[in-house]
Amino acid sequence: MATTQQHTDGKPDGRSPLPQILVFFGVFVALVIAILSGRKVLPPRITPENAANLQEIVRITDHRPSARFIEIAMSPAGDYLASTSTDGDNIYHYVWDLSKNWELVSSWEQDDFKVSNIVFLDSGPATIYITNRLRDLQTHEILQTFDSSMDRFYRLSPNSRWILSRDEASLIVWDIQTGAGHVLMNETDDFRYSVDGGRFSDDGTRIAVFTFDFGCSCHKIAVLSNWEKDIQVTFLGAFDENTMWGGLRFSTDNKFIAVGGFGGILSFFDIDSSQDLLGRPTMGSDNIHLRFSPDGHQIAAWGFGYTWLWDVDEAIKTGVPLLSLQPRRGRGDFGDIVEFSPDSRLFLAGNIEGEILVYDAYPGNLITTLDAHEGAIRDIQLTPDGRMLISAGGDGTLRVWAVTESSTRLIDAIAPTMKQF
Repeated sequence: MATTQQHTDGKPDGRSPLPQILVFFGVFVALVIAILSGRKVLPPRITPENAANLQEIVRITDHRPSARFIEIAMSPAGDYLASTSTDGDNIYHYVWDLSKNWELVSSWEQDDFKVSNIVFLDSGPATIYITNRLRDLQTHEILQTFDSSMDRFYRLSPNSRWILSRDEASLIVWDIQTGAGHVLMNETDDFRYSVDGGRFSDDGTRIAVFTFDFGCSCHKIAVLSNWEKDIQVTFLGAFDENTMWGGLRFSTDNKFIAVGGFGGILSFFDIDSSQDLLGRPTMGSDNIHLRFSPDGHQIAAWGFGYTWLWDVDEAIKTGVPLLSLQPRRGRGDFGDIVEFSPDSRLFLAGNIEGEILVYDAYPGNLITTLDAHEGAIRDIQLTPDGRMLISAGGDGTLRVWAVTESSTRLIDAIAPTMKQF
């Protein structure tokens, strides 16, 4: 049993409070110095417990007439944000440095009107690729040009080494470092390959694409395993020729593929056994986009204003979704935008009304609704550390959201501001 020694004056023997006071004083001084020196003090991570306190902290506006942001992308380290906007006649790209109080470090006009994705590469903070070009985001110099008339739908491998595209009658992967193209498969009289919705697995060892088999007049999913060396092809499913495909995603463990399409098609194929784990021809509405949560436990499907969220195990067993959202003004003119938080605890859905709905991903309870934009939500992303939510809207603005509690007054580097182009 612990005992307490007594001083001769009768007071208990304990530590002097002076060291603790000094520690607290030191922390306080460090915070003051950080604020005065301009050092960024980060907001807390957004969680189901604090998401109801999300507030807009930064707004970036494109003031050109009819301008609207259509895409945003974060660098892997979360230090740069890139965005694409259009005014209907031209496409513009911008890059901001978050570590320098959202300083605009690069902007340029695309020299063609091809709708293009913008993606940072892991190979370095200064490179992104747009359509068939690799560009330095600081100097605007084109570092690599791929000898290809790439289709709009192309994919980047997880290691940022390869780009998947369909060029004329071939399925090709392009080496980002050298610009060389490697033909994986050619179309024949029997098969047609399309990279629409084509995907790399998370470990990069497999590629999945939609195909059409003229022999049976049916659609199939082709899975290319070990594609860098000795390609092995597995065909999954046999769907009616009138099927219109949408989403295609590997599970996070790369063992099965989720396939979505118009008319409510949703299938989970076990790659090794070729078995459809759902065994149901329809679920949801037009499942033209699919996304797994980072932990692989949930999957979202959305399209034309309808959004569905399933727990993967429950979807396989019962097909009952955690939540389903329908457009309030009838069928939307494009699919809603969804996102999971990096820790998979939050599910966010942006809609044509300009709202962002924030849910506890499991069990699917609504936490809060952000009246985010005056136009439709075009894209939403969370920073890799989960501390900020960034939204792009059809109203020509980018907006940044963070949790405002007692600690948020310390966020001096990202205080509310307005940046204009």
